[in-house]
Order: sequence, then structure tokens, then C-alpha cells
Amino acid sequence: MTKTIVCVSPLRLDRDSRSHRAALSFQRFGHQVVVVEGESSAIDSQTPPFPLITLNGRASAPNKSSGNGRTPGAGHLRRLLRGPLWEICTFVWFLFQVFVVNVVRGLWRVPRADLYYLHEYQMFPMIYLQAKRHGAKIVYDAHDFYPGVHADADLTPFWRHVFRPFLVWLERLCINRVNGMVTVNQGIADLYKETFGVEALVTRNCHDPEMDVAVDQGLRERLGLLKTDFLLVTIGNSKPGQHVAPALEAMSRLTTDVHLVFVGRGYESLAEDIPALGLGGRVHIVPPVPANKVVPFIRTADAALILYYARSSNDVHFLPNGFFQAIAARLPVLYPGLRWIKETGDAFGIGVEIDPADADSIFTGIEGLRKRIVADGMGDILDRAASETSWRTEEHVLKELTGHVLEDRRNA
Repeated sequence: MTKTIVCVSPLRLDRDSRSHRAALSFQRFGHQVVVVEGESSAIDSQTPPFPLITLNGRASAPNKSSGNGRTPGAGHLRRLLRGPLWEICTFVWFLFQVFVVNVVRGLWRVPRADLYYLHEYQMFPMIYLQAKRHGAKIVYDAHDFYPGVHADADLTPFWRHVFRPFLVWLERLCINRVNGMVTVNQGIADLYKETFGVEALVTRNCHDPEMDVAVDQGLRERLGLLKTDFLLVTIGNSKPGQHVAPALEAMSRLTTDVHLVFVGRGYESLAEDIPALGLGGRVHIVPPVPANKVVPFIRTADAALILYYARSSNDVHFLPNGFFQAIAARLPVLYPGLRWIKETGDAFGIGVEIDPADADSIFTGIEGLRKRIVADGMGDILDRAASETSWRTEEHVLKELTGHVLEDRRNA
């Protein structure tokens, strides 16, 4: 029997590929699907094949304070309310957003469902009320191990002792009341079991080709590069757990036909470093593209470069979208020794392991991978990796889980 599943994310759908993939899967399973996004997508003419509702608000999580007590984007008010006072105000505003603003918006905008598929625990109060009203079930999909996303060194005392403990309490509240839980890899699932005592199922962030749409211009064409130029791409927004400086140093030692492009938000601070290192015209910064255009856009690159390291307990188990998007685009990958990335990379032989903190390792890895690409092309290896890490190999977990949860609802 067809059921209605409402997928709820605090993000824009065009920036949340995991939410997009899950919605497509539920539709393939024969359910009616509605997606509720926290912020408005720039979908343009490529509308998704399901109704999309916007809560017309910012994502519920506030910007985290950095170690020096600054909160990005706070403007004039931040200058008036510095330090702990500003953080207390931020915390109070966050509580108001989670327990009042989002709940009211949910009553107005979130439709009735048989199952709510929740992509963010901070939206749990809103969805819990809706589920109680309609007798619906809830499944929680944790995209990260949220208590361990930020290293202590990146947080102020207020965040460490007040804000983060509250967020852990809120996530525990969510976990204890949902009807099922999913996360992104077994390492993250193990952390959730150790911390919350919950058994989470796993669906990795593998790419779903069905969500792809054509792009007018690929990455190489956008940069105006020659076919003979060797183009490396780093996919995803800038994060604290990335080593960028060693990559730039390695680039300064490579031949001038080697280019590196960062695709995502947060790399603007590199604008001064690039020319200072003599890399103007060779290291590029491209704004983010919608999630359904990433793979077609990067396909004209030669290889992907992943620069993550284990800055936090969450990062130890990092297995990002960008890694699987590179595989889906048939790009060889220079990857770090993080357990789950290395396990997949080594299993398929899709590239070279590097140490992102070591410029020599990056330099040697790029040189070696380039020679390997010239020698054998790696086409068969990359085709096999793309086929065997497709989202279609993961979605059966969602089918079994949602089927079980919905059957329990019918019996109740």
C-alpha cells in the first residue's frame, strides 16, 4: 500500500545530496514523497520529481563560535555584545528557534505523513509534534556523529560546557523517541552505540546517478583549460579538518600544466595566498554548484584530491559525499589514510593514498598518479568502482527499515 513519507532537512535541497537521494529512493519504493527543506533552494528549471516545501527560515543550528569567541556573520551586534554575553544571546535565540519558531512553522508548513524521515535532530521538536498529531512514525538519519563534529580546540568554554551538552541532550531526546535510525558508515554507527546505546543502520553517501542533471559547461571548460592540462579537483566546502597549505606547497613544486580547483564555499581566504605562492592562474576557486550537478560538472577533471584529516572524533570516520562523487565521475582519487576512505580506495585501487599534512607526500602522489593514468587510463577500475559504490547498492537498507516501521504503524 502506498504511504506518504515526508523527508525533512534544515538545508536547501540543492545542497543536501543525501536528502535528495533518500527522497528518490522512497519514490522508487512506490511511496508518495514530499521534501521539506529549511532554506529555499536555487533549483532553477531543474525541479525535483516530488513536491518541495520550504520552511522559509534559516537552518536551526546557529554558527558555532570559534576558539577566539567570534561568531561568523554576527555583524554590528557582535561588536556590541562580545564574548560570553554574545554566546548567551546566541544560545537563547537558538532555543527560541528550535522550540518556538520551527514548531510554529511546522504546524503551518509540514504536511501530514505516515512516516517522517528526519535529517536533523535539531528539527526533532517540530517533527515530534507533527508525528503525535497524525499518528506517524519517525526515522532519524544522522549525517555525522554530531557530538564529535568539532574538536575541543575549536570551541569556546561556553560551547564546550553549555551549548554542546545541550545539543547532546537534544539529540538523545530525539534518538530515544524515534522508530529507527540510519547513519553514514559503520564507524559513525559504532560511536552512536557507544554514546547513546542505539543500533543505527548504515547507508553510505554513495552517489545516485538518477539525481544528476546536465550542465551547460564542465569544470575544465569553465576554467578555460586545455585538454593537456592536468586538472585536480577538491570537492566540498572548506572545513577545519582539512590541510590546504601543504597542497598549495606541493602545487608550487609541480609543473605549470598542473591545476587545482576548490569547488565549494569557504575558500575565499585563499585568494591572497595563491598569488603569493606564485600559483595565480593554476589554483582556482569555484563557488558551490547544486548537488544534482556536481558529478556532471567535475567529470572533465583528471583526478580528485581529498585533504581531510582526523581533527575530531567524527573526522576519524569521515566518508564524505565528495569521495563518492569523484568515484561516480570516474576520477582517480588521491585520498588520506582515514579508515573508511582508505578501505574503499584500497579495495578498488582507484588512486593513491597520501598524507594531507605532508607536501612531499602530496607531490609524490600527484606525480605517481599522473603517470599511472597515462600508462593505463584506469577506465575499467573506475567503472567497476562507480558501479559497486552506487546508491542503488545502499538503498535496500531504507526499503527494509521503512517497510518494517510502516508495518508496525499499520498493526498499531
